[in-house]
Amino acid sequence: MSASEQIRGSVLDITARVECGGCGGHFRVNIDPAGKTPEGWTIFDKAVDAVRGGDAVRINLSGQANPKSCDDGSSSVQHGWLLCGACTRKVDDAVEEDRNATAAEIERALEV
Repeated sequence: MSASEQIRGSVLDITARVECGGCGGHFRVNIDPAGKTPEGWTIFDKAVDAVRGGDAVRINLSGQANPKSCDDGSSSVQHGWLLCGACTRKVDDAVEEDRNATAAEIERALEV
C-alpha cells in the first residue's frame, strides 16, 4: 500500500490473550485502538497496560490442550506479575495496606 492510498473502515477492537503469572490460566484484555501510544511502546506494552487497567475478560478454551481459563474481574500487574481477577483478589486480600504486594507476598498469597 502506498502512502497516497486511503484506508476505508476502522480498526474497532484489539484483543490480547494473557497468561496469568499466578495460576497459569488465560484471560483476555481489550486494547483501545484509538488510544495514543506513548513513544517507544510496543503492542506488548499496551497489552500490559490493559492488564494494569483491570479489564480481564474470561475466555472459553474448551477443546484446547490447556483448558484453564481465568474468571472475569479486575486484573492487575503487581511486582512484574500479570494477574487475572481471581489471583489479584487473593493477593489483595493478603496485603492489608493499599499498595502493590512484594514478590514474596505474591508467592505466599498464591502458594507458588
